[in-house]
Amino acid sequence: MPRGGKRSGAGRRKVEAESKAPNKARASSILDGLALTDDEWKAQGHPDHATAEPEPRVADFAATGDYRQARKWWEASKACQCEDCLWRRDCLQPGPAGREARRYLWDRRDGHSVRNINHIHDKPIDLNVNLSMAEIVRAVRHRKQEYERSRK
Repeated sequence: MPRGGKRSGAGRRKVEAESKAPNKARASSILDGLALTDDEWKAQGHPDHATAEPEPRVADFAATGDYRQARKWWEASKACQCEDCLWRRDCLQPGPAGREARRYLWDRRDGHSVRNINHIHDKPIDLNVNLSMAEIVRAVRHRKQEYERSRK
């Protein structure tokens, strides 16, 4: 039995990321595609696909809202599922979801950091502490006494 050294199959398994974040050039091309109309977009090779599911009928649903949801899902299943089309759908959504997707791409294109993390919000900005050597020695002696009491 081998001992030590590099073993085949040892270590953490390599895992591929599901999808990689777009780089500068890719983000630029995605943002350029947002300016195109739907007809121009489909002319570039992003057509709707035929689905195996039949189109939902109003008579099959008791509530109008259920029919609308089924119709929306059916339309989404027809659409092209390439990465460009998925980004386009996310960016063209109304409201904050679309705005955040566009902001992400703008940040990627311009080379800004994508996620700004502020570590200062829960800490004081500056900390000025004046301790004398006597206070430090006193605190160390107190901790030592507490430790010795707890051992007995």
